[in-house]
Amino acid sequence: MSMNEQLRGWADLWLLDEASIGQAALDYQVDDILSASERAQHERLPHPDGRFRYLGGRMLMRYVLAAYTGVPPANLEFGVGAYDRPELAPNPDQLCFNLAHTSGLIGFLATRNRLCGIDFERRPARPELAEAVVRFLAPRERAHLQALEEEEADITLQYRVVKGAYLRALGAGLSRSPDGFTVRGLGSTGIGVEDRQAPEQAPEQAWQFEWHQLTAEHAVGLAIAGDRLAPGRIPIRILDFTTFLRAVFPAVGVAPGAHIEPTSNSRATIRSWPNRKEQDDR
Repeated sequence: MSMNEQLRGWADLWLLDEASIGQAALDYQVDDILSASERAQHERLPHPDGRFRYLGGRMLMRYVLAAYTGVPPANLEFGVGAYDRPELAPNPDQLCFNLAHTSGLIGFLATRNRLCGIDFERRPARPELAEAVVRFLAPRERAHLQALEEEEADITLQYRVVKGAYLRALGAGLSRSPDGFTVRGLGSTGIGVEDRQAPEQAPEQAWQFEWHQLTAEHAVGLAIAGDRLAPGRIPIRILDFTTFLRAVFPAVGVAPGAHIEPTSNSRATIRSWPNRKEQDDR
């Protein structure tokens, strides 16, 4: 089963270690697959770290979407869809995606016909971050924190990434304040949101929220809208982008080998959520 077909019932979370960006960008001559506007954006970024991270994010996005669509990475085109979200143009398979990064890690969440959002944060939470987040919590969320003791900083971090993922999924960005909706059920499998401004296309009761300790230093929040044709929670497959890239796409100047069809059994698969046994074919 192809990756595109699997997205009917899965969400794919792709991870790129920033330490792998430099060599991969050289081996695959990533500058050549960027659009003119992407090159201009890359050049406008003032800091080397930001330019480096931008290049890694575009490499991740273009090669993954190329695998889903069969379109060469350099030929993919993007437009602006509902909620001002970037999307493929054309997009016959209704692929949805969201890109996020934190120090040391870039993530790309992909779904089919489901709005999705991802947000990262490093652990443990910095005291100044925890203080800033508290100011943007809804009243019920603040009451929850006040009832806690030692776990307060950790719960604050969970609110931060879950609320951030939800806003990213909507494409709302800074146009909506994080205290305008309430996250409930943190620490359980029943995380939800109460949002009186939820758009009709993505009603609050249809969302699937996830919070996980992704690595020893990174926490991740995910928000995935429901599909009326396929209600219920969907499993999330976690994949290593660098392993996948080198297995599926030949580096520039290297003759292509036999065609490799990426599937859930790919060596790139790290593990899956929820209730899926960790996979390791290595």
